[in-house]
Amino acid sequence: FSVIGDQIVFSIKPKPQPRQKIKGEVYDEHARSGLPGATIKILNFEPLTGTVTDDNGLFVLSDLPLGRYSIEISFVG
Repeated sequence: FSVIGDQIVFSIKPKPQPRQKIKGEVYDEHARSGLPGATIKILNFEPLTGTVTDDNGLFVLSDLPLGRYSIEISFVG
């Protein structure tokens, strides 16, 4: 709080909203190896959010509001 003149002013900070992350692996079932460069996109979510798998086929989508998401995974190759 702060005092301004003869008034006490309280400022209320909003409670941070819980966040979550989605992580996983995209792999070739027959070769049993990760697929680097696969694209992961969250469907029906604004702003458009996605990522690309690393050299081992792993991905992380971080700092998402709590909820359920549908994702689309694509790979060319």
